[in-house]
Amino acid sequence: MKLKDLGLSILILDTDAKKNQELSTSLNNLGVEKIRVLPDFNAAEEYLQKEKYHIVIIGDDFSDASAKDALHFLQKHSNLKKMPYLLHTSSKDAAFIREIVSEGKVSVLAYPTFPQNVERAVMNCLRSEESKEFAKLIKESDFFDEFTGVELQTLLKVGSSRFFHAGEEIISKGDPADCFYVLLKGKLAILINVKKTIK
Repeated sequence: MKLKDLGLSILILDTDAKKNQELSTSLNNLGVEKIRVLPDFNAAEEYLQKEKYHIVIIGDDFSDASAKDALHFLQKHSNLKKMPYLLHTSSKDAAFIREIVSEGKVSVLAYPTFPQNVERAVMNCLRSEESKEFAKLIKESDFFDEFTGVELQTLLKVGSSRFFHAGEEIISKGDPADCFYVLLKGKLAILINVKKTIK
């Protein structure tokens, strides 16, 4: 699964224009079309309430605050608590990075950014959220009752999330049966074309 297949919307919060430009270019080259860059995390609340973003990427420092302050500001709002965050940092200070990661829901992307590192970091960030959603789904669904522990762990490792737009076809008759889908959010319709023969 590639980033271009996921239809992601990403918000970048950072004061460093050079880092933002390089990161935006890498994300664009990887197929991410919806990217918004803001230098002030205080302005992010308005955008996050109006528009849906899948990931927020936070820079290491702001003019009058730290990445930790930005994270606390965002996470105090109930609709932003479940948002996955990615720390985009040029810091070599392991203690600083550990402190941010310990806040939870934060993955790390080291600067300078190379396209393969960007893709890996974003996918890891999404997978941490997917694993939580899959685990919750498994606990709530009778479908998985007969799976062994090993099978469930394998499912969590190899499963991946895919976003579909309204009206987009997921599977059709004749497609190879090499995977199965579990609906995590939203609704779907099953359409069957039945031809009647009139005598």
